[in-house]
Amino acid sequence: MRAAGPKGDTKNDGYCPKARVFFAAHATRGETFAKTKGKVRGDLEGCLQEHRDVKVWRFLTNDTLPGEVDQFIDNTLRPLYPDVTIEVWGLKTLADEISKLKQGQVERIIDVITVDEPEFEVVVLNHMKTGRDLWPVLSDCLG
Repeated sequence: MRAAGPKGDTKNDGYCPKARVFFAAHATRGETFAKTKGKVRGDLEGCLQEHRDVKVWRFLTNDTLPGEVDQFIDNTLRPLYPDVTIEVWGLKTLADEISKLKQGQVERIIDVITVDEPEFEVVVLNHMKTGRDLWPVLSDCLG
């Protein structure tokens, strides 16, 4: 999702409308446990306030959550919201899920196109010994 002015992203970093799966993404490295727990709770509760019929809420992180934060999610948040499946996807889960995708799907997600073979010709320059030897060649190429 892209932030929409003062309303921000409405606590929705991405979603699947048909399956009613909502995502919150956050880089958690170096934060205190209290700050991470507050972020998780704030994003979840904000999402539930802003959106209807949330079936699954996934918190994506670039790290493995510490036990204290994971315990908070399990013992506090899940019982508060029993109708919502609350998941945490760390780096390993994200990598596992991405590896299941075809190359074209990954390219579409990250908006790049990979090329199997280079579109240039490789020229072996065995006769080049120093940078000074290479300069006339580069000068011709660069105009």
